[in-house]
Order: sequence, then structure tokens, then C-alpha cells
Amino acid sequence: MSFYINYEQKVRISLSERARLILAEDMESFGFSRGSSFINHVFKNFRDEAKASLSMYLKERRVEIERSLLDVSLEDDDRTIVINSLLLDEKTRLINEIEKLKDQKGESKIYHINDDNYDYLTEECDEDDFYFGPGIYMKAVIEEYAKLPYIRREKIVRKDVFEKVERACKEHTLLKVKTSVSGQDKLFYVYPYKIVPDSLHTMYYLVCYSRAPEESDSEKIVVSFNMARINPTCMKKSFFLNKKEVSNIESQLTMYSAMYLVGKPERIEIKLSDKGKKLYQSKLFSRPEKINDLSDNEKYVFECTPRQIFNYFFSFGSEVEVLSPQSLRVEFASKYSKALEHYGDCDV
Repeated sequence: MSFYINYEQKVRISLSERARLILAEDMESFGFSRGSSFINHVFKNFRDEAKASLSMYLKERRVEIERSLLDVSLEDDDRTIVINSLLLDEKTRLINEIEKLKDQKGESKIYHINDDNYDYLTEECDEDDFYFGPGIYMKAVIEEYAKLPYIRREKIVRKDVFEKVERACKEHTLLKVKTSVSGQDKLFYVYPYKIVPDSLHTMYYLVCYSRAPEESDSEKIVVSFNMARINPTCMKKSFFLNKKEVSNIESQLTMYSAMYLVGKPERIEIKLSDKGKKLYQSKLFSRPEKINDLSDNEKYVFECTPRQIFNYFFSFGSEVEVLSPQSLRVEFASKYSKALEHYGDCDV
């Protein structure tokens, strides 16, 4: 059996304050203007993998447990007892969580259920054994979503983009990506390699080779694209990365965070005050590593992308001076000058 939903396709869902706040923030982040649209989108993309889909989850867990016990020496009857015992413990825990959701207070609203979710809930869904109605089931899925870190929620909301890119990585299919560079939209041909998180697992990046349309294959370079900012188009053309090219990507991932594979690494020299040197020693996140053989007490030398230097050192203010390259020196000066314009009426 499945759930009954009225002909108007409306369901009352009561969400906790925490869930409502998370949903509101995510709607703004991902460009959704209507609550019903976002609820439907999240439920559709997450329902198959959520633990709240208890019937489906327990079936998958049984397969996982059976696979994990393949190399364990057990009689068939004993194996069955172990599997059932583990599943029962998990099932009991999850049912208790469902019971707590029923008593959880929250703002109750009526949401229109789109055709895809309506058909699933009324024809395909097997969760009615654990939930009294569709509202509490949808609530359980949404509440579980809201407890996830942002990086997991991003992957759920942008599921279609992640699946498209993952398929292109697997099948070695070229992508077209349009993104903003210095305030201007630019088109790139992308040779996808893999999707990786940054060092703190806050965002996902597509690590790849890339080139401008007017450039040749031999001119492609290793870069990364923020998965939150791209909506790529699949091309029919396939490609092949040789061992040297793959090794180049992996070595750069080892040296730099995925978030800083933007632009070509280059030689960068900076000067730090005594306070700036202390900041450099204590501020470890995304810190570029200086080249000790080329650095001294007056000058720090780096081999990395200008973006990493800018993001790391810009907050140092007067404690840092970019010596070279000139383009990065100008960028620092320009940003500081524009910030100063806001305080033109202040006497210092």
C-alpha cells in the first residue's frame, strides 16, 4: 500500500524551527523563491537515500551487511541471526526517532505536492508501514536533510549537476562551462577528472583540464571549478588523459587545495612585518607554503596561484606588501583603495 493524498495534492507538514531556518537559507543560496517548490525538490532528490525512507534503507542495509560478512566463517543459520539482529537494532533506533518526530512541535503549513512526488507517494512508496500519513514521512525526510552539513545539502539540491559531471568524468566526455571571470562571463572547454571537496569539506570542486574555445588541446591547463557555480553542458566529443596528464593533476592536488587550482601557479614574493610573520605562523588554514631556499627574513617566496595569495594575505592589511608580480600588487592596492573610499570623511 501507499499513502492517500487528496485530489488537490496538498499535504500538511510541521517542521521544526531549525529546519525552517536551514530551508530558508538554502532557498536563498540555491535560488528558490517558493517554499513548496523547494520542499518538493529536496524530497524528490533525497527520498531514495534518506534513512527516513526506512523500508528502502533497511533493504539496502541488509545487502551491505550481507556483503560485509562474506568473508566471515559462519553457518547459514548463524549468519541469518547476525544479520537480523543488526537490522533489528537499527530498525528500532530509527522507529524511535520517527516517534519523537510525531511529538516535535513546529510550524504547520500546507504544501502542494508536485506530480512526481504525488505519483511516488500514492503509487510506489512503501513507507506507510512506518508512517501514519505522507506529512510525517515528508517531515522526517526534510528534517534529516536539515541536519546535514552544507556540503551534503548542496550535493542533494544540485543532484542533476553532480550526476551530469560524474557521468562525464566516468565516460571521459568533454563539457562546456560558462563561468564568471573578473566580472565577465567566459566559456571554457572542460576535460573533467573528478569531483573533490576542499580541505575543510565545505565545498565541492570539479578538478579538470580546461582551455578557452579558441585554444588547442595542447594548451589546456589544470584548474578547478566550484560545483556550486557551474551548470555545464555535455558535448558529444570524448577525450583521453594520458598517465602524464593524470600525474600532473594528482601532484597539483597534493600541493594545492582544490579551491586554489584557479589560474596558473607562479612565483610570488611578499614582505611581512613582524606582526605579519606571527600571523603567518598562526593562521594555518589555506596557508601557502613558502620556498625556504628562496626566502629570507625580509622576503617570503611562494610558488602558487595568485588567488591563494590574495585570499590568504588580504586580511593582513598593512602587515603585508606584495612585491611581485606587479599584477597582484596592483590588485591588492586597488582593493585597499576602494575600501578606503568608504572612510574618506575620517581623520586618521
